[in-house]
Amino acid sequence: MSLMESLERQKKTTMPVQHASVPGRSAERYTSAPPVSEEYDELKQQIHTEVIDLVNRESGNLHNDDPQKKEYIRSVIESVTNLRGSSIPRSERSKLITELYNDIVGLGPLESLLENPEISEIMVNGPNQIFVEKKGTLYKTDTFFADDAQVLSA
Repeated sequence: MSLMESLERQKKTTMPVQHASVPGRSAERYTSAPPVSEEYDELKQQIHTEVIDLVNRESGNLHNDDPQKKEYIRSVIESVTNLRGSSIPRSERSKLITELYNDIVGLGPLESLLENPEISEIMVNGPNQIFVEKKGTLYKTDTFFADDAQVLSA
């Protein structure tokens, strides 16, 4: 029996799980909405790679926890996104900047859950299985990772 099957069986027998979206979450790309497009995903990956290369090259003297480094990373993300993402609408560009910043500096799609003070625990069982505990009740969220690699890098 695989770990996932074991977890599913245990979940069914030990704790009721409510499938619901978590109130107070902002509507971001990490919700159950389908990906904008393959072009969007490709653009996001290209910008992500370029930002990482630029940051690694230019900010060697800044420490990881340094607020200046985080601001520098945000400005690089904004600059590269505005340069490379001119074909996408401004509202999508803003969302893309937030996603990239959360992926690079934070824990990606978990950031919106971490901001919710009502959530006491976050459990990730796979890219599409993210649960939260809120007031003692377990909820399956609509939040997801792109793939296993993103789960491991968060």
